[in-house]
Amino acid sequence: MDTELDLSAGYYCGMNENLNITRGIEFEHYISAANKASEKEVVRFILAPRLVLSFLGNGSPEAAEYQEAVRALYGVAYTLKMGLKFSKIAPVEEYFDYKMPPLETTWWDETNSNFANKDNFSWEAMIQVPSFITSDLVRQSQKLATLKNPNIGYQKVVLKELDESEVLQILHVGSYDTVATSIAKIQSYAIDNNLILIDSEHEIYLNNPQRTNPDKLKTIIRFSITEYIK
Repeated sequence: MDTELDLSAGYYCGMNENLNITRGIEFEHYISAANKASEKEVVRFILAPRLVLSFLGNGSPEAAEYQEAVRALYGVAYTLKMGLKFSKIAPVEEYFDYKMPPLETTWWDETNSNFANKDNFSWEAMIQVPSFITSDLVRQSQKLATLKNPNIGYQKVVLKELDESEVLQILHVGSYDTVATSIAKIQSYAIDNNLILIDSEHEIYLNNPQRTNPDKLKTIIRFSITEYIK
């Protein structure tokens, strides 16, 4: 199945109903298409709305709240996936098994200090889910996860639609502390093409920082386009 449509703005990747996703392999393919980028050049995409599990917070990524968000998201996401697979959660007609998508986080700084101080960060951590997932299924997953570990804030996880529309993105290879070099490439592209970007930066983590050397970490850096300068 071809999950990429050649449009004037780049590529189109969307939710299940947009691409007629009925199998896990197709779900995996369109996520891969949406996360397509290289280190050498900025690419331009149009993304259809998609469903994500979301956890909002503030502060440094090294702080306790962000670490709790990651544990809560993965706890709900894996309980949801495995609960459906082994019928511990009420089944849905459109169900198919699927590979776990990568962790994502949108970062912004409401103090306008240009991300100079991590403690000033606000963020939204996310994991994408197929479009057959409902709020009721998420609630069932939260209850099951809480029974196993009541000390994690699973109830803070919400299901929402994420609509990024038209975006610019690039692949960053290296430590998370050096993503500014890749952000600068996107900002330069935007200036050269008369584009205004949203103030928040979206990162998609393609490998596990616990198992990967920092200089080999792969991160998609993404910004949504908010306006065109005539």
